[in-house]
Amino acid sequence: MNADSLRALDQLLDGGQLVLHYQPIVDAETGATRGLETLARWRPSDGKLRGAGWLFGRLAGRPDLIRDIDRMALERMLEERATFAPLRSTKISINQDRGSMSLDAVRAFVDSCAGRDGGPIAVELFEHLDADQLASLPTLAEEFADAGIEIWHDDFGTGERALAHLIALPSTVVKLCPELAADGVESARVRRHVRSLIAMFHNLGKIVIAEGVSDAASTEWLGDAGADWFQGWHFAKPMPALEAADWLQNWEPRAA
Repeated sequence: MNADSLRALDQLLDGGQLVLHYQPIVDAETGATRGLETLARWRPSDGKLRGAGWLFGRLAGRPDLIRDIDRMALERMLEERATFAPLRSTKISINQDRGSMSLDAVRAFVDSCAGRDGGPIAVELFEHLDADQLASLPTLAEEFADAGIEIWHDDFGTGERALAHLIALPSTVVKLCPELAADGVESARVRRHVRSLIAMFHNLGKIVIAEGVSDAASTEWLGDAGADWFQGWHFAKPMPALEAADWLQNWEPRAA
């Protein structure tokens, strides 16, 4: 990152530093750990930790700086994975903004991961790619696949072109938008639609992750609907690398 970018980040984000948290993903049937999602946080000079909404809201209109944050997050994740043994043996996913989906950016991502010790890496993509990016996805996906990096379809149902993204993204995993977990507790209509969606994803050979699972009620109906893996506060909160490593060592798999 050049000096101008560093100065711009410092001004827009009130100084501070990037902090990564990791949230476990568990098997819906056995409770076994299936992975960790990397979540970007920012600690400004006031010391108060801010979430991704604050971080990327401050960077709205600056795709160049968002790409810088994506690169910083990837490098930090790779460093922390190398530091903590439990993270090295666990699949870790990381989000990438649509601005990081150029061929050059994807090749830089792949090069950063090459030769690093550790388990598989997955890249999570939101439903906000433009038409040109959707058209270029086969080429980008080939770059990821050749490096053994999976593509995950994140927050299915939040974008305006969810079906177009589903068709274009050669994803192995689909993550349902978190709002569905709570909505389905109260709404039989939501439950019927989600059950049908999950059946469709399974027919396409995809694993389905239910995000936002915050209580036993949402766990029950999403499990009945066929979700394969769970992610949410009912199992574990997002946590720094050291805490995540401890969690991985001490977590006792059980029927979720």
